[in-house]
Amino acid sequence: MTDATPTRPAHRRGLAHPRLAEVGLAAAAVIVTIAIATARLLVSPSFYFADDTQLGSVGIWHELGVLAQSGTFPILNPHAWQGGNYFAEGQWGLFNPLAWVIGIGSVATTNILGYVTVVKIAALGCFSAGSFLVARSYGASAWWSAAAAVIIPTAGFTVYMDAPSWVSGLFNAAAFAFTWWGVRRIRVGGGPLPYLISAYLLITFGYVFGVIMLVLLLVISIADAAVRREWRAVRRLAYASVFGALVSVAVFLPGVLTAGVTARGTTRILQTWFLNADLSDFGGIASPTATMSIGAWWGPATHAPMMSISWALPLAIAFWGVLRRGWRDLVVPLVLAAVAVAIIIGPDQIGPIRWPVRFLPYLTVAIVIVWAVMLTRGFPQKLGRRGLTAMLIVTLALGYLAWTQTPTAKVLAGTFLATTIALVAIYLIGTQRRWNWPPGTRSAIAAIVVVAGTISVTVPQLYEYRTTPLPTFATPTTADPMEKVLTDGVNDGFVVGDVYSGVGDPASFDELLVGNLWYFSPTEVSNVYTVLPYTAFTNDLCIDLRGSTCETAYATLLSTDPTTGRVVADLLGVNTIIATRATYPTAPPAAPGWHLMRSGSTVWVYERDTPGPTAGGVVATSAGTQVTVTSESDTEVTLRIDALGSDPSATLSRLAYPGYSVSGAALAAPVRGYLLTVDLSHASVGQIVTISFRPPGWTLELTSLAIAVVLGIWWPISRVFIARRRSARAPREHAESLH
Repeated sequence: MTDATPTRPAHRRGLAHPRLAEVGLAAAAVIVTIAIATARLLVSPSFYFADDTQLGSVGIWHELGVLAQSGTFPILNPHAWQGGNYFAEGQWGLFNPLAWVIGIGSVATTNILGYVTVVKIAALGCFSAGSFLVARSYGASAWWSAAAAVIIPTAGFTVYMDAPSWVSGLFNAAAFAFTWWGVRRIRVGGGPLPYLISAYLLITFGYVFGVIMLVLLLVISIADAAVRREWRAVRRLAYASVFGALVSVAVFLPGVLTAGVTARGTTRILQTWFLNADLSDFGGIASPTATMSIGAWWGPATHAPMMSISWALPLAIAFWGVLRRGWRDLVVPLVLAAVAVAIIIGPDQIGPIRWPVRFLPYLTVAIVIVWAVMLTRGFPQKLGRRGLTAMLIVTLALGYLAWTQTPTAKVLAGTFLATTIALVAIYLIGTQRRWNWPPGTRSAIAAIVVVAGTISVTVPQLYEYRTTPLPTFATPTTADPMEKVLTDGVNDGFVVGDVYSGVGDPASFDELLVGNLWYFSPTEVSNVYTVLPYTAFTNDLCIDLRGSTCETAYATLLSTDPTTGRVVADLLGVNTIIATRATYPTAPPAAPGWHLMRSGSTVWVYERDTPGPTAGGVVATSAGTQVTVTSESDTEVTLRIDALGSDPSATLSRLAYPGYSVSGAALAAPVRGYLLTVDLSHASVGQIVTISFRPPGWTLELTSLAIAVVLGIWWPISRVFIARRRSARAPREHAESLH
């Protein structure tokens, strides 16, 4: 029996058309998952509304919905400055149809909290369904696959990090489970459509961690098939890899080619113990309430069971012999799990890749698959005294390790009491022959006990850890208040000062938004969220990735740039300045040409006496040079040269991202290190010059995506034609053989 060609019972489980009973069990697992996820709302109604979801995702969804309504496909937004290079940002999911659907749905309701909660619980349900399918594909029984499908989405990292905050990670993990099932189907000769759809969605969400795991999954699968000399499987998996690579080029190449001017343009390998684990932290994988020494913003230890996978994992130890004799069937998940562990305990930054605990959901899928297969093959026939002893020893050892990290009675109770009761139940189900239950019934009851145990250990977890350890803010839960912020502002706006000081006060959001919440405001504000801070821009205005600045930003905005002789605010196209009272307790003096338009409890709002041009156009020319802008859009500016000085140039209020090209002139060194500047020394008076932006590598990216789409359409269709041809040829060959 092999990973690719197991015996008939395992070969088609989860790969062929499922029986009605299997569909029922999968649906039951999804329902239980949704029920557990919903139960968290009883102790924290805003459990799924925290941190990056509040300040990042909901703003993206809203903007996507608005753009969809207007029929606009965004490439660049110069008004958003370092947050407006959407293809380089990646996680906007511009090539992802599901991202657009979520965006459209977000503008169809004003209840942000309710919408976010429904979307995330639905994603957890999808994660459960995909987990069931991939477990079945490896030969786990329907009952143990259902248990796995409940365990995987209730693991600590998914519950306390991805689900409340990092929604891109949640979407990626859910898509990864389906993609793995699709890879399994392809390897054994099944149809490629599930893989093509799920892999496309996974990659185009723009979250690189899931894509890294997909690459590892494909590489390990191909290597395993090649070792077994399964050359047809190698060829099919190679097709799958080509498809994934082509889509990945379209999604991630803009960010890679843009990274050089951003904070992600680094090749350094660092170990600062920030959101990575060590081996001792894995002592918490079977404890629902133990916290481990994973350092981050909260300090050297996290206040959440982030490393928890399932209390039931030690059950598999009782069937260690099953794995020892049948490990070849599970090479792919075992190797994938080993690589994931190596990454998670490794440096916390490798080039632009940071915070390796984000790989925990993929490790969870791999481990629980192996667990489900081991229990399928071993329970109850191989439940012996040695196995039970080993299981008890491992349970005690893991419990002790968890207690050393969190030495409280609650952890001891959560680790030992519930686990002991469940282990006794499993023992009785598996060993009491006098009950005369067939093995299948015993497995079903044991799986139900595991699910019941998973539900029960959620209770102390909910009591002890009601929310994510990530920060939560008092952001509005409906869209209406944010749509009324800065209605009297003039485009473009810029916030100076500490934007975080009031995030715990709901009233502060009546005057000041943070991060991508500015997309709700009718005024274009530059301080939106970015994962790619433009280094020179960030340093000049001391602005962070969510738009907060230091005190000197106000003076910098109103200072005169020595190269152009223009005020920096003019160069940025700023007409409204919002200064936070937390940083400026008294109103900063208004610069000439500006006035204090409004003072609030949270901010001071300044406006120009006479509004000027907004970001995107020409804001400065060198001495003796004059130009006229004849047309302007987010991605293109056309100008006519009216006069040329001795060293002619034109500066635009745009970040000098890679991807700009000039027709009729050339690019020059950016003013202030970040403002797009055009060298006109080889142009002539009256000439038309066009400055255009396309994401760097745009032609290659579109070509790659087009080829991927063609491959994705051709592959399943070609299988149909080949199958029909073989069916038509078979009777003819049979007739010829009779003659």
